[in-house]
Amino acid sequence: MARRWLPALVGALWALLLGVASSYEIKAVTPPVIMGESPYWDDATGTVIFIDVIGQMVLRYDPAHPEDLKNISLSGYTGRVTPAVPVKNCTMMLVGVGTVLHLVDVDWGAPGVPAVVKTSTAMSRVEEHLPTNRFNDGKADSRGRLWIGTMDDRQTSRRRRRRFSPNKGELFRFHMKRDLNQTSGYCVDTKCVVEDNLSIPNGMAWTPDDKYYYLADSASKAVYRFDFDAEQGVLSNRTAAFRFEDHGVPGAPDGLTLDVDGNLWIACVHGGRVIRVDPRTGSLLQTIRLNTTNPSAAEWGGKDRDVLYVTTARYQMGEQQLAREPDAGRTFAITGLGTRGLPSAPYPAVAAARADTSSASW
Repeated sequence: MARRWLPALVGALWALLLGVASSYEIKAVTPPVIMGESPYWDDATGTVIFIDVIGQMVLRYDPAHPEDLKNISLSGYTGRVTPAVPVKNCTMMLVGVGTVLHLVDVDWGAPGVPAVVKTSTAMSRVEEHLPTNRFNDGKADSRGRLWIGTMDDRQTSRRRRRRFSPNKGELFRFHMKRDLNQTSGYCVDTKCVVEDNLSIPNGMAWTPDDKYYYLADSASKAVYRFDFDAEQGVLSNRTAAFRFEDHGVPGAPDGLTLDVDGNLWIACVHGGRVIRVDPRTGSLLQTIRLNTTNPSAAEWGGKDRDVLYVTTARYQMGEQQLAREPDAGRTFAITGLGTRGLPSAPYPAVAAARADTSSASW
């Protein structure tokens, strides 16, 4: 009987040792925003692109020019802003606003020069029958498809969340292609790949071999693993890879990312920490506490992908809480973690760059 418990005991002691022995450093690197989210390390520019969901901005942090935080405002549009995924080999991004996916061409400008939106084209709208829903987190896969979850925006407020029915969230796959039956414009192959049992689909990641896909559902306080058919873009065999309640982790899983060792780094919104998890065994390996309650997402960046960038939020925090947490809403850079991340996938330029740039209405 004792031998059965020995591997688990050794694993727990090793995880504890790693958590204590780490000599990591945490540094706030940006001014605060209302709700930072969806960070993306852009290899082409060596910058972090992230979102202020409530402030309706896309921002860009350049470690080489840390005082020059760029931003573009989408306040003229209706809806929350998230995510923003760069398009490969060009200056465009795919940006979610409400439940409309836009192709936005940005001139970020030289240091000290304001960024400018050159063009913006509405590409696709989803869930017109769910007027209170909005896009949440999203990423591109290795085959050039964009995956974005949706949620009931009323659940953003913890005070109001329990009044509404769960499972209104969905997970969409977008694959833009030319509609040869039209003289201009594009159609979007939009497929709901997970139609039920999701409430707040959030952070996501694929294993390097494309065999598995991880998705956080914040309301369920769990990260799920799916078998992933990379050729068809289909998910199957959903299982729980890590449940917060099983490990006494406070808060809920928000944005997440994988490292080269196959471990997940999960931002714990309302929990004031980032955790490192082995999703293959369901083990909690490390806890990094931050001096603010609402870490919202994590992304590896830097030349060697060894800097963990963590966005945070100050949304709905009162004056007293903000006084206790002056760094709320800032983006943090965590170094010295002893591992590094995997490259982020931009959206392929072939599909998106040919889009008609005339205004589209819905």
